[in-house]
Amino acid sequence: MKAKKKNTNSRRKTNIFIVFLICSALIWLISKLSETYNQRVSFELSFVNSPDSLLLRNTSKESVDVRLSASGFGFLGFNFGRNALIIDLSKVKKTGSSFYVSGDSYEKQIEAQMPGSMSLMEVDRDTLFVYFEKLHSKEVQIVPELVIELAQNHLLQDSLILSPSNVIIKGPKSEIDTIEKVHTLPSTLHNVSQDFSVQVDLFKRQGLDNTSFELNSIEISGKVFRFSEQMIEIPVRVINLPNGVEVRTFPHVVSVLCKAPVDRLKNLRPADFDLVADFNSARADEKLLELQLQSLPEGVYDAQLKDTEVEFILIRR
Repeated sequence: MKAKKKNTNSRRKTNIFIVFLICSALIWLISKLSETYNQRVSFELSFVNSPDSLLLRNTSKESVDVRLSASGFGFLGFNFGRNALIIDLSKVKKTGSSFYVSGDSYEKQIEAQMPGSMSLMEVDRDTLFVYFEKLHSKEVQIVPELVIELAQNHLLQDSLILSPSNVIIKGPKSEIDTIEKVHTLPSTLHNVSQDFSVQVDLFKRQGLDNTSFELNSIEISGKVFRFSEQMIEIPVRVINLPNGVEVRTFPHVVSVLCKAPVDRLKNLRPADFDLVADFNSARADEKLLELQLQSLPEGVYDAQLKDTEVEFILIRR
């Protein structure tokens, strides 16, 4: 019993000693961290805001050494959250063909990025030289890669409308010289039965790492209408007849199936069409002439001939 009590007292003394030891260490650490230190630190440099007409290729230095003054607490927090220093190139200076950022300029930029608990004591003040490549720009056509699957008995009126239809690209001459067109990303619209407008992204192919597009997407729109069908009887007109020869076709009128809005179909007349048979294409051995619709009336979006050829006989005068 006495031995058990003795062991308990021994453990208690050990625990008390450990607690005092930890407290002493903490007090010492806090005391040390409260002191002021000078320390040299190396920062990676990150460059932003290059002039619009220039592409940053290289710099004379990628890091900078500085000497900082701060408390131990300041350095402790700073080291945990340290990032690259940002150098703004929007006001880069030029001498001859060289561009540079003076020591004074980037020292001020570095100092502005230091936390309030730190003082910048010294910085590498060597001039920072910046090497650019000239950027070129050109305007190119946009090609839509949009598939329109129309609902039954619907047609697309006129062509697709692209807004805008061209895009300005900017980049090194070696990258943009071969670009004549820019395509959109492939897209499909299903069962379209009314006017539509969609936003589609432009496709940027590989190898254009230093080329930028003025915009990333465009609007594509179109008008859709519901159509009806109507059969129209149209007379055949024979062209390129030799002198002194007449021709009679069988049949002399041909049915044409027209697709158009209902209001337009109501006003269609045979005279609105020009259905011709070219005598120069005659197959004498078969006495046949091929038919061709020379043009369609405005508002008629499709027309199909019931017969694509007619028989004929010659009548000499």
